[in-house]
Amino acid sequence: MADFPAQGANFNTWGTDYANFFTNTYYLSGANGGKLKHIIDVDTIITVRTSGGDYTTVPLALASLKGKWINDDVTVTIEVEDGTFNHTAAIVPKHPCGGRISIVGTNTYVKSLTSIQSSSGSAGAWSIILNLNNVTDIATNDYVLIRATSGGTLPEYLQGAHKVTNVDSGNGRITVASKHKNASAPSGAVVSSSVTVVKTILTFTGGIHGIAVGAPYTLGNLDKVVLEGGAASGYHGIITGIKDGTTGSIGGSIYCGTTVGVVNFNRGMLALNGEIAAAYCMASGNTGIGFSATQEGYLEVPYSVSSGNSSDGFNAYQGGTVTANNSVSTGNSLQGFYNGIGCFLNANTCVSAGNLANGFLTEFGGSMEAISASSINNTVWGYYTGRRGYMLATSSTASGNGSGSYSPSVDTQGNEYAYIDT
Repeated sequence: MADFPAQGANFNTWGTDYANFFTNTYYLSGANGGKLKHIIDVDTIITVRTSGGDYTTVPLALASLKGKWINDDVTVTIEVEDGTFNHTAAIVPKHPCGGRISIVGTNTYVKSLTSIQSSSGSAGAWSIILNLNNVTDIATNDYVLIRATSGGTLPEYLQGAHKVTNVDSGNGRITVASKHKNASAPSGAVVSSSVTVVKTILTFTGGIHGIAVGAPYTLGNLDKVVLEGGAASGYHGIITGIKDGTTGSIGGSIYCGTTVGVVNFNRGMLALNGEIAAAYCMASGNTGIGFSATQEGYLEVPYSVSSGNSSDGFNAYQGGTVTANNSVSTGNSLQGFYNGIGCFLNANTCVSAGNLANGFLTEFGGSMEAISASSINNTVWGYYTGRRGYMLATSSTASGNGSGSYSPSVDTQGNEYAYIDT
């Protein structure tokens, strides 16, 4: 394989389609036997560091791959060191072999939560002190991804991606900032063996998306990172169906590993026409919806957490499909799980807790499965269907919801021809 071009170099540009990749400067003839000029045929790591790496930003690392073919059995990993990397433009992967490109952070650490020491603040602006088994390798401005909580009081309310604001090494404690919208905070003997410290933070300032992919491109893997936005309206953390990071497209795919957080964007993840697969990921503190699919987009986010967002936790709308089984939606300003206008949302074995509207809502002809789901302490209904919506809620449970458990009553048509089937 040829050496990567130096940072700042002029890179080869793609032709109008993949076929042009094999012509002109990309092809050798004669003594070289008609082989491609630039082939990556071994697993390759490109480092992104503030100094001493191959490149200083992810976009420069991606640009270095222009004009290079990546063989089917090979992966190119763009490895980003610990720290915060600011971006003033969206990261837009556009490589014909993008499914074999990974963007990953360097270090993550798993800790155990032993209890909550205390909390202060108010709805949407909580400061929570956590007791951990140890605080080694944790620093201020890292993020912790907290899931699978139990015990104590309101344990689900702690789940999500939270910034570390203080480290008390003497007492084995950290303080985190939580944007959970409920007026009550978790407390007491809340425990979890799944507190993951993420040390690679990609920030995006101003009115820009985070990572955007449109057809026909793919990003094969994103992992061990938190994407932090600038809260600009209309700009989202991870989005498909976008061309050049700004204009509409059709399709595009992004695949995430199990350690990704998206915070402080408009929507955390938006599958707009395209596909996002992001099991075990988190969307917290965004100014709109946490996880969203629309216009035939497909979002696969099982075992994920949506918390403290200023709209719905999980949302399928206008032809979108969301698979979110075994996920948790907590402390969002509107519904925990919502779908409508001919959409499908899989919320089987999900938990909706402490949201400020309904736990599970489907309407306008939408269809939702909420088998073995739990709806706890939501402000309005536990489960609500309206306007020809249909919900399958076999073996579901509800408690502490402000307006009641089910509307209409289960196995009874109501709310303009809607139905909850048990």
